[in-house]
Amino acid sequence: MSMDILETYPDKFTEWLSRLGNAEATGKSYKQRLESFLLWLKTKHIQNLDEIRQTHFEAFKTFLERRTNYNKKSGGLSLSYIQSHINAIKLFSRYLQLTQGKPIITGEIKVNGKKTNQTIVLTDFRFIKDNKST
Repeated sequence: MSMDILETYPDKFTEWLSRLGNAEATGKSYKQRLESFLLWLKTKHIQNLDEIRQTHFEAFKTFLERRTNYNKKSGGLSLSYIQSHINAIKLFSRYLQLTQGKPIITGEIKVNGKKTNQTIVLTDFRFIKDNKST
């Protein structure tokens, strides 16, 4: 009998984080990131932790890198947002290693730095120029 990974693990993971002394907001954030990953796995017909492979982590990372940021009119997700998902998955793997003796991550997951469009707004150039130390 297989357990539904989306229904079983997020709450247990959050309880574990709480027992470690993490703030409630931290647990909630990690839980949301983990649920996002587990929901993505379900769209790939992954129902069991034993079915997860290193290629799934890479594919999920690529999915995040290509996903549109729905809070902006254009552009993708920030590197820090993607990294927060990877961190949650790594910590979840650590949780599984400590509680079940079997981590789900066997290799590295890295977020490649990429240049993003940056906007620099100078609100009052005169102020900066006038207060510049010489």
